[in-house]
Amino acid sequence: MENYLAELEQLLHQLHHSDKEEAMNFYREYVMDADLVTYEQCISELGTPKQLSRKILADYSIKADEKSTDDTTSKNPRSNIKLI
Repeated sequence: MENYLAELEQLLHQLHHSDKEEAMNFYREYVMDADLVTYEQCISELGTPKQLSRKILADYSIKADEKSTDDTTSKNPRSNIKLI
């Protein structure tokens, strides 16, 4: 299990530190709650570390994109007219 999480953490190097910590804390807790003890059990439940990291990176990319869209459209109501 520790090897799985260590590999996952290395693959998440692109994330901002706080986002990486949030993701890692979530999956550490998930693995413990699901009683996934071996590397093989983790793969069976979550996929390979590379597969899971791609999912996590995609999720954070979508969140970042939504946030930047919200930031640009909410600052100036007149700028919203350009979007229309």
